[in-house]
Amino acid sequence: MCGIFGFLLNNEKNIDIKKVCDHAIQSQFHRGPDSSGAFFDKNIGLSHTRLSILDIKKGNQPMTDSKNGLTIIFNGEIVNYKNLKKKLNNHYQKFLTDHSDTEVILKLYELYQEKCVNYLHGMFSFAIWDSKKRKLFLARDHLGIKPLYICDTSYGLIFASEIKTICEIKKRILKIENPINENLLNEYLVFGNIYGDQTLFRQIFCLKPGFSLSVEGKRRNYHKYWSPTLNIDEDLKDSSEIEIIERLDDLIKTVFTEWSVSDVETGIFLSSGLDSNLINNVIPNGANIKKFLLNFSSSNENEYQVLKKNFGNEIKNLFIINSSEDEVFTNLNNLISHTYLPLNNYNSLTFLHLCKKVHEHSKIKVLYSGDGSDEIFGGYQRHHDVCKSFELENYGEKRLLLAKNYFTLERMKIFDKSKKDFLNQRLDILSEFKNQKETLNKILINDQMSFLQGYLTRADQIGMMYGQEIRTPFCDERIVSFSNSIKGNMKINLGDRNQPKFKYILKKVAEKYLPKDIVWNPIKSKFPAPISNSFYSGELKNLYIDKIHNNSKISKYYNIDGLKKLLNIHDGSNQTKNDHSNTLGRILSLEIWLNNLI
Repeated sequence: MCGIFGFLLNNEKNIDIKKVCDHAIQSQFHRGPDSSGAFFDKNIGLSHTRLSILDIKKGNQPMTDSKNGLTIIFNGEIVNYKNLKKKLNNHYQKFLTDHSDTEVILKLYELYQEKCVNYLHGMFSFAIWDSKKRKLFLARDHLGIKPLYICDTSYGLIFASEIKTICEIKKRILKIENPINENLLNEYLVFGNIYGDQTLFRQIFCLKPGFSLSVEGKRRNYHKYWSPTLNIDEDLKDSSEIEIIERLDDLIKTVFTEWSVSDVETGIFLSSGLDSNLINNVIPNGANIKKFLLNFSSSNENEYQVLKKNFGNEIKNLFIINSSEDEVFTNLNNLISHTYLPLNNYNSLTFLHLCKKVHEHSKIKVLYSGDGSDEIFGGYQRHHDVCKSFELENYGEKRLLLAKNYFTLERMKIFDKSKKDFLNQRLDILSEFKNQKETLNKILINDQMSFLQGYLTRADQIGMMYGQEIRTPFCDERIVSFSNSIKGNMKINLGDRNQPKFKYILKKVAEKYLPKDIVWNPIKSKFPAPISNSFYSGELKNLYIDKIHNNSKISKYYNIDGLKKLLNIHDGSNQTKNDHSNTLGRILSLEIWLNNLI
């Protein structure tokens, strides 16, 4: 896990590239505190900050193959690099490193050029400079686990692992402002996320997941090498449930084993839920992995007691982090100012707090997370709601289930100062289908292409605040492709209308490894923000009174009277008709974000 940065300068511009790269190293040093380096070649500069996990002694970057004129900077892990290296041994007799996945990418590029991405599994964003062809090649992993931001300026092309780095260099060194993309504020407020390659900054884009970019002179060539698709596998179509379970079980064991590669000690964020426990029990040597459990005094369920009941003495190396609400919310301003992103929900604060505590009490650099399982196998209530919606006459209207926050904002006339047409544009990705399985799979793919990318980006940036690599093995594209190739009713079983079985096929696999009361627990267990009703009705309102007023930054874009009305009808009770905590939280977060930038 690392931080990468590059600046491809226009020939006619006189800019000190070394100064730019030095600033980038400082800006992203938290991502790679173990070492740093830079590479320069006429009009290009590449810098790298390293968190050493594989080939600790010889894997420093930038890594250059002087014979072929190739230099690479790489962020991530190629989980199948060992198998790839065996195949490459047929072409190369000698490697410069012992077991560096970085060098494997470099050799693959030499052989296959842009097609090298077709051989990679894992999480990655990287840049390769070909000094002979004067060509830059950028690539990002299939699901967008590792971020890569790009900005075309009058001085040249800038790219980096974090938005903040690009913004700082533009403003402090290049003297270029960072205008806000006002048209996307509504999209963030409704969805908590931005779809596609745009960001909340007008001139900064992300390289889309599953895409590569070749830059040669003034030419820009984007190539989509992978995307989640709706394709019911013919081999699976007539397979029995037992056969599908066996195939998924074999795939998960293969993938999780590959994702366990590391030269340093690893840990896992453990809860009493399905996903983290399945990872812990399937990956090799799971019993020896340090386990971190977050416990709040206000929690309704004692996670530790659930784990102890089911696993007893098998729960080794368990570290319990006891925390309070106050500890978590002190990090609100720090998180927004660090990431240059407003929060999509307060669960990000919980994750930040957990990473911070792990950093304070251990030297662990690699942490496993169960993120992605819900978006891949159908784990949310909205997925169940959409499964039922096909019975309705007008499914098109039910698409708005994905944007229920929109109705609240519209009813309070909060949108009156800004455009409202974003909603239909955002929902165009969905198509209307006639049956349950196609509808569910389509919406899961939409989640994988949108909501999930936002979660993964935040997980990366939060972990990197404390020099931690967050691994999400469920987000391996092989697992995603398999799930998208099976019928929807294998993911959400509606046999019992009163208690539908979410992530059904995954839970059938998990029965082989976990106690049934964990597998079939109807209550989702993850790391929710420890927010009590008193916070929603008390502290949250007090924050609003302090932050949201006619002279606030957000008043430029939204109707303050509407916001105040929403606050007044908010009752602070979880999951009630007048519980608007999610919407209010995003508005408050947006105000803090605007104040940090302007």
